[in-house]
Amino acid sequence: MFGDTSIARNTHPRTLTAAFSRKLRRTAMTTCVLSVLAYGLWAWTLLQGDAALATAQYSRLCATALIPGAGGDLSDSVRRLQEREDRFVAVATLDSYGELVAVYPNQPDLYRAAELLLSSENHFVPLESMDGVEDRISGVVSPLLGEGVSTSRQVLVMVRADALVPSWSRRVALFAACAVGLGVFLWWSLTEWLHRRITVPMRLLARNAREADQESADPLLVAGGQWKETTALAELMADLFQDRSESRALVERVRREAEHQLRVREKGFDRELRRALDQATIDPLTRLRNRSFVEEELDPLFERTKKSGDDLSAVMIDVDNFKHFNDTEGHAAGDDLLRFVGSFLAGAIRAGDHAVRYGGDEFMLLIPKADPRAVAQVVERLVKLFGQYVRKYGPEHNLSLSAGVASRSTCNASTGMDLVKNADRAMYLAKRKGKNQLATCAAN
Repeated sequence: MFGDTSIARNTHPRTLTAAFSRKLRRTAMTTCVLSVLAYGLWAWTLLQGDAALATAQYSRLCATALIPGAGGDLSDSVRRLQEREDRFVAVATLDSYGELVAVYPNQPDLYRAAELLLSSENHFVPLESMDGVEDRISGVVSPLLGEGVSTSRQVLVMVRADALVPSWSRRVALFAACAVGLGVFLWWSLTEWLHRRITVPMRLLARNAREADQESADPLLVAGGQWKETTALAELMADLFQDRSESRALVERVRREAEHQLRVREKGFDRELRRALDQATIDPLTRLRNRSFVEEELDPLFERTKKSGDDLSAVMIDVDNFKHFNDTEGHAAGDDLLRFVGSFLAGAIRAGDHAVRYGGDEFMLLIPKADPRAVAQVVERLVKLFGQYVRKYGPEHNLSLSAGVASRSTCNASTGMDLVKNADRAMYLAKRKGKNQLATCAAN
């Protein structure tokens, strides 16, 4: 029937998809039936456990009402329990080894029922009552309490278990109704979901595939049964997934390329920005840092050294008699002298230090992580060395350096600008003392 090629082409999708839909519906129905059976088994197990627990609690309650008489006789207590409790049947006493000793009331059928309850794993045994009706007897071993009773003595309390049947029936009926309702709802929901999510989309895929390839043989009409529809649709889905994977790979390549280009541009922009910032903080004449650099970097440098516990020293340097030299020899000679001072200071500091042209003929050194006494000694040697270098300009100009040193540990500066002010005051102190020398903040 499924390989009959005489069926009109426009009926193929409806017939084949309906067969596939039936398979899906059968699968959904099987799943729901198994779910209902599992639910019912769970409900029955739960009810059995509930009944056994209720019987055990009732039996232990009866055991607490037993009061042994003379010689340990329980006849009076058992008779009173039988009159008050309809479910109570009998009591069997046990020795310390769990062996049966006596049964109250002493009846052969009760004795046999007690032996069965103790010797078998059954929780219930049948017992024929006086009126010929068969009851189910359940027994629970409990300690016999009371004054003068040995703690090792135990009794088997036998109660009628059939009294639980009506409550069980109601609960089973309730659980069964819930299970059936849940099963119907699951079957309907799963069937509708399969129809909307699988059957309809696959029908459209099959129809579109046949319409797109009118010249080729219809793959759904090949002999082999209705599962050929499933095979064809699976191949269509595989092609779609392959196309989606290729599209995702292409998108991922484009994304990685775009991210790479963006990182390259960001790095180039960062380099240009750093270059522009460097140019903005470089003095064009001496190629040292300028005052803008001090205004931007002094406070962060001060806070970093303060946080790390390192010292920071500021050295203010002024070229003595520079104005007279500049006016006498000309601005070109003055510029040459300033360039010489810049190269002289730049060659005398470490990689982590900073040489700054603070303004005019004033220069500054920022020296972190150094002992203040060592800084003072280095600056003092620079002052003397500079005096030797500038002798070529002639003694009539009397060129020299006056320097002032201030360190955070010795001047108790709270900010970077406080440190610079202290160094500036020390420098003017050196000038007042006769120039060509060094003064420190501590000496001020």
